[in-house]
Amino acid sequence: SYAQGSTARVRIAAPFDGPGQLILADQTVERVLPFEVRDGVAEVPILVDERVGAGLHVLATVFRPETATDAPGPARAMGVGWLPVDVSERRLALMMETPARLRPEELLETTVRVANAEPGESVYVTLSAVDDGLLALTGHLPPDPLDHYFAPRQLAIQVHDLYGRLLDGRSGDVGRIGTGSDVDLESDGG
Repeated sequence: SYAQGSTARVRIAAPFDGPGQLILADQTVERVLPFEVRDGVAEVPILVDERVGAGLHVLATVFRPETATDAPGPARAMGVGWLPVDVSERRLALMMETPARLRPEELLETTVRVANAEPGESVYVTLSAVDDGLLALTGHLPPDPLDHYFAPRQLAIQVHDLYGRLLDGRSGDVGRIGTGSDVDLESDGG
């Protein structure tokens, strides 16, 4: 993972040379960066700033130029990855004074101190209590909220275009859309 303020270097390996674009996205498109693939590789620097949050999806698309002589027709290669950000600085160091025992229905008044909060900074805390005996019986470990709130989310954007319907300028044939797997989609599997 990358620290806030650092520069991530995204390496793109493509099956052909050509222009490309890198899209950084979470629930929306955050940035679009152009790049050029040479000798099958490109490296794109990305400043990890507050817009990156806990991480972003990185979508790379490389286009084979129409002038390419190694293979006929329009083509593109696409890939997606996750750019993780170190969120350890966002973890609050909480200290709380509690009695050794608390009875059911007993009111608990406590003070919560946040050791790593800046003086005057507003901090909001949600406090919940779970019976240690219940956790011991079920073998359940309390979840870490950071694991939930800062986990990668499903990519919320989609690609819709007519690129696969482009005509090959040399032959007039309609472009073919293929997937990256080795599975023959037209076979019956037998």
